[in-house]
Amino acid sequence: MRGHSCARRKLPTADAGRRPAPSGRGVRSTLQKWRKEIGAESSLSKGTGNLNYLRIIALGRKAVPLILRELQKEPAPWFLALRVITGEDTVGRNDAGNFSKMADAWLTWGRERGYI
Repeated sequence: MRGHSCARRKLPTADAGRRPAPSGRGVRSTLQKWRKEIGAESSLSKGTGNLNYLRIIALGRKAVPLILRELQKEPAPWFLALRVITGEDTVGRNDAGNFSKMADAWLTWGRERGYI
């Protein structure tokens, strides 16, 4: 590879230049933005592909209690986020398609682990 530098560049990590994690208020604000942006949208892919939905996932486990509290109020498509964040891929799977039962399964999971 004449004329090309073989020196490796260090690529930035996900944490490079990252802002501090938002407070509970900031997480709630992001959640509210998500709700406002998707409105009554029934498309699961639009809801879960929304940038604010992805921001909530990026917060990791600190977002779990808030997501579970949201599920207590109203079943919403937070199941994918919970699966990604927690690594739990079997919770509510027997009730796929039934948001109410899936929410109940995640709420039971959250209570058993002290998230709510």
